[in-house]
Amino acid sequence: MSKNLSFTAAAVRESRNHVALYGHRGAWVVSSPYHVEILSGPRIEHQARDYQQAVLWRTRARAEVALYLMGKGDNDACLSIQDMHGGTVADMVRAALPAPLYRISNVRKVILNGRPRVAFDLYERGGQDNAYIFTGSFTAPAGTPKARLIDFTRDSE
Repeated sequence: MSKNLSFTAAAVRESRNHVALYGHRGAWVVSSPYHVEILSGPRIEHQARDYQQAVLWRTRARAEVALYLMGKGDNDACLSIQDMHGGTVADMVRAALPAPLYRISNVRKVILNGRPRVAFDLYERGGQDNAYIFTGSFTAPAGTPKARLIDFTRDSE
């Protein structure tokens, strides 16, 4: 599990503390922060007659709080959450986050010219479909953290 996913999971767990759903039968209430920047400040309540609608509102509010806790709660992300019509909080958060420009996969240990190295494949986002396209295979010194592998793909000038 990468750091980004565990941080997302922590933000989703923390968002549960700030958004509540309560009520019974045809009177459901979703209580959430009025301003997502002030989690302990004033609250807003949405009333719903349908339980499924109330759950959707709660899920959207939790996703907005989670994005704010991650430092990614800008207007575009919150608007994209409001357009979603289902899914879990984590699904909404991941869908609202921009896709990374690069994807590194197939990380493996190799011996190159008698020295231990880390080899990996790099995919770059692009093309008409905005899909990941294979860019090439690269190597880095052994013990390089995965987050820094992208530094070894640049051409030396």
